[in-house]
Parts: sequence; C-alpha cells; structure tokens
Amino acid sequence: MENRENYAMSQIDNFLDIKDVELHFILNNAYQHSSHIQNAFWQAQHYYANVSEEQNTLLQQNSILYSNIKNHIDIATLQSQTITRIEQDTAFIQQLNKALTFYSESDDFTWSLRTNKMESILSGAKQLLLDENAFTQILQGHIPEGYDNTPPSVVILGDENSIYGNSQLTYLSGAILEVHLSLLDQESQIQDIQLSDYNNWIDQSALVHLTPIPECVDLNQVSAAFTDNFSFYFSDEITPQGLVFIHSGYAFGGYRDELRYQDSKELGPEDCSSWIAKIVNSEISFSTIDELYTYRMGLPEDERGYVDSEWLMSDYVKTMDVLEPLFIDDPFDIQPGQIFAFRKFDSPEHENSAGFSGHTGVVLGVRENGNVVTLSYARNMPDIEGFGLLEFPWESTAEREMMFFDVKQKAISLNDVLSDNSILAQDSLHAIESYQGYLPDILNPLLLSNTEIVVLA
Repeated sequence: MENRENYAMSQIDNFLDIKDVELHFILNNAYQHSSHIQNAFWQAQHYYANVSEEQNTLLQQNSILYSNIKNHIDIATLQSQTITRIEQDTAFIQQLNKALTFYSESDDFTWSLRTNKMESILSGAKQLLLDENAFTQILQGHIPEGYDNTPPSVVILGDENSIYGNSQLTYLSGAILEVHLSLLDQESQIQDIQLSDYNNWIDQSALVHLTPIPECVDLNQVSAAFTDNFSFYFSDEITPQGLVFIHSGYAFGGYRDELRYQDSKELGPEDCSSWIAKIVNSEISFSTIDELYTYRMGLPEDERGYVDSEWLMSDYVKTMDVLEPLFIDDPFDIQPGQIFAFRKFDSPEHENSAGFSGHTGVVLGVRENGNVVTLSYARNMPDIEGFGLLEFPWESTAEREMMFFDVKQKAISLNDVLSDNSILAQDSLHAIESYQGYLPDILNPLLLSNTEIVVLA
C-alpha cells in the first residue's frame, strides 16, 4: 500500500493531459498541499467516471433494444418518433414551469425544481438528434462522432474543446435517455428504465436527479396528460409526485433538505455553496450570503457595511464559525485549500447591500497574472456547466466583492474520517464501498489509509 509521498507523486502523471504548463504546476502543487484537495479531485473524477459509465450502459442497452426491432421499423421512423417525444416533453415542462410561477416561495419547493433547466436541455438533445448520423450512432449504441465521453483528468469549466465543462455533456445524456425511452415503448417514462447494475437506478444515477413536486401543485391542472405522458414524471411511496431532471453535476440548491435523500446521495447534484458546506463539514448548508456576512463581521465595525440583523440572531452565525475571514493584500498570500467566494452587486455603492448573486469554491492556486484557480460547481448554460476548474481575478471590483477564508481544521486519520457522521464522510465511504467501475489506483482513496485528511475541528 502506497504511503502519502508516493501517492502524491503518482498523481503528478494524472495531469499530463493539461498542456498549460503553469496550470499543470498549480494543480500538482495543490494536490500535494493537502488531502482534502486530493479528496475533492477524487470526488470530481469519481462523479464523471460514473457519468461516462452510465451513458455507456444506456448505449449498450439501446443497441440491444434496437437489434430486437430493427427488422420491423426503419431508422427514420424511430428518429421522427423520438423528436416528437422530445417536443411533447418540452411542452409539458413549459406548462409545469409556468404553473410553478403562481406559487409563492416556500420550503416545499426545492430550488432545483424552481430553477430546472429541462427546457434548455431537451432543446439541446433535440438539436443533437436531428442529425441523422448522430441519432443512428446513439440508436446503435455508440457515442456520436465528435462527442468523446472519456473523462479528462480534471474538467475545465467553459472548455470549448471538450463536451465536459459545458452543456454538451448534459445534452448528450438527454439524447441518450430520450432514444432509450423511445426504444422501450412510446408510452414509457423515466421510471420504466431498469439497468442491471443498479438496484434503484433513479436514486443511484449520476445523469438524473429526482426532486419532489409539492402535492399542493395539482398536476391535472398543469395538463390532463402530464402524469401519464411526460417522460420525466416520477411517482412512488416516498415521492408521490416528482420531476426527474438531467444534469452534469450542477443543480441550483443541490439537493438541500430533500426528504428522499436526507441521508445523502452519493452522486447527487450540488451547487457551489452546498458542496463547500460539505467540504468544510458544516452542520448547515450555507450560501454565499452567509459567507458575505461572515466576511464583513471580521472587519472593523466602521468598515463592516450591511449585515442582516436577523442573520445575526440565526444558527448560521455559529455554523459559519468554520470559516476564518482573510483580508488579502497580495495575491500570492492566497494558498491552496482556502475557500474563496464573491458576491455580485448592481451598484458600486454596495456596502449597504448583500448583492444579487454569488459564487464560491476551493482555491487551488494563483497564476502569475493574479488570477485565482479554483475548483467548484458552476452553471452558466450553455458555456459552463459541471464540477471543475474556474479562474477569477483576485481583486474586488465595483460590481464584485471578493472574499477569502481559512478553514478551521485539524488533521485526523482517514479511518476516523470514514467513521465520522458528516455528510461528506458518509458520501465518501458509500462511494468507496459501492463503486464497482474502473478506478485508477492514483484516484483510489483507500490508498490513503495511512495518511492524514483535513476535516473541520
């Protein structure tokens, strides 16, 4: 079994596909800096390995299903039927999303439901399947030409030369699923998919996530045919009515407070802050607003700016004690493993505002030009989507307030981490025990059993 030094050195070879010399150095330095960064890289690689494996499994099933009917139906007819299915699904999701606008915000409505991007995803899948060659390849069990679904060593968000890091990967998943459903039966729904390697495909899937539709939403009023004909409708005892949405790792809100996954979901979607909350072992899943208030509370009172008085009386104050604000004057004081965040503002005079949106991630390093290289979940479709690298200028601007934090932490053995009751520990342990696919030794966390891993004190 490898020791920590050999394990870290072996990882150097895993970034050889990164041709940017400066970025290659930053990644290797970050990887050897701390084991919680090693764990973050492993999570990303493990997730995308499962995406690729699941796509390939569905494609294999497509090939088998098609071989059983190819003498009875031509490809053009199957293509037409699949496009019609997508158009019908698009109409249903438009009707659902319109209906949701008539309900006030409440805890019963998950953020991933309210902000679902299924209409855009179905549109992307349709465009792919309108190409006869692409449709035929998916039908016959192959990845379409120009769509390599072999995961890179690390995903670069916004990469134009890969289907990873942008919405092309999600569109591909949507296309594969819609073809698969058409091959099953014209009346089939997502709930009908059965994969032999999965005990419960929906709850184990890396491609899709089931989020509840509150029972106060009368789906018969959305459309009389919604529950019977919408491909992505789901219903069982735990989730009486739900939406299954396609993703590539990111969903706004993650799966916070979902009853079905209250004990965590190994391959569930995250957003930037839901993942960071797990990385720092927070008891409560916080947001970038909480990071902003925490950062401002670290400033002298006369420089602090707006901090919500109700927030000061909430549980978030204690929760956010896991982060120690850092006030950076030199970008080279920014170190791997720190947490970065920013909030956006629509006015340069933002001291009396909390802003309107934000982002957060783990720092991997700083380029010579001062850009901070980070690892995070993000989505700005169609250009950016998933779990990977993003770069940002380190300094605040009139429209953006940059923040950096140290994580209050201690080092304990991996065995202690894996017996800990944190969500991140549960996810990691479950992943290690249950994953049966290909996993290179350099990405296997079991090799870390004699090393240290960083967790919250």
